[in-house]
Amino acid sequence: MNCIRKAVGLVAALIAFSCAAPSLAATNEYYTSAKAKEVIDGLIKAYGGADKIKAVDRIKMVIEDAQQGANAKITLYQTKSKIRMDVNAGGVAATEIFDGKTITAVVNGTRQPAPPGHQDSLAEELREGPFQSGLLEVLTGKDRLLTYRGKKTFDGKECDVIERVKKANEIYDHYIDPETHREVARVSHDADGIEVQKVESFGEFKGVIYPTKMVTQKPNGIVVRTFKVTEVSSDFDESVFNAAP
Repeated sequence: MNCIRKAVGLVAALIAFSCAAPSLAATNEYYTSAKAKEVIDGLIKAYGGADKIKAVDRIKMVIEDAQQGANAKITLYQTKSKIRMDVNAGGVAATEIFDGKTITAVVNGTRQPAPPGHQDSLAEELREGPFQSGLLEVLTGKDRLLTYRGKKTFDGKECDVIERVKKANEIYDHYIDPETHREVARVSHDADGIEVQKVESFGEFKGVIYPTKMVTQKPNGIVVRTFKVTEVSSDFDESVFNAAP
């Protein structure tokens, strides 16, 4: 699911979500708990396996983002060393390009300073890698804080739950179906409260499984956002990372 969430965070800030590397002393139970390792390894295998996931080293994704009456089109380009995000929403066309050192932001054809935190956000996305590579990083990275929380029920289905602490006030519960080994939902706890991101459908690209539609809702069931992937490819020229003069 990580590939869609790359776009989710940056779009929220462009149109105030900011990613950051973990700041806590981290213990990843993937390396200390047999059950945590079993669940995470099962997910990675179900998504195509580490080798296939790593083999997708460049990606273009087009995403439709609908939230409470506002619609946006997001186009993400990413390689191992560069990333570009285009967002078109409400008459605003915004682009951010990061080459690992410098961020360039363009809004409606005019260069502007990037919003605070955006360079750190894009640097984190590069660290995680293109497409589903982020799953490997956030679930098996030795500096990640992960804990197996046992079985919990989601939509009437008993799931294995992996808790991931990103920051002191940002926690994610990954609900993983023990039969398909796919992540069916992710519950986020942060300063804005609790949100549930549910996967409604999956697709496949070069042997790698990824979510094609996700719905975000509040605990009371009110839908606040829907993401739908409409295009996935590796067909783009490196010139997309060149900012206009």
